[in-house]
Amino acid sequence: GLLLGTGYIVGELPNSFAKRQLGIAPGASGQGVAGRAFWVVDQLDSLAGMLLFIAPVWRPSLALLALIVAIMLVAHPVGAWIMVLFGLKDRVG
Repeated sequence: GLLLGTGYIVGELPNSFAKRQLGIAPGASGQGVAGRAFWVVDQLDSLAGMLLFIAPVWRPSLALLALIVAIMLVAHPVGAWIMVLFGLKDRVG
């Protein structure tokens, strides 16, 4: 749990830092191609951090990794949509 939690937080930092340096507001993705790229990175950055931090004790197969990435690309926006539905967020992303 400690590895996963730390990996999640550390995985979020580089993308957030880059967006702040480019003047992109928290929770926003930006405009154009860069905005689309940041959206994809926003969906996967925490996953990458978790996988990096848990690598000393567990490494998924390539097939499982592809499945995890595919699930994350769906689960993250669906989770955001549910939070909007319950008034916990202003927008999906």
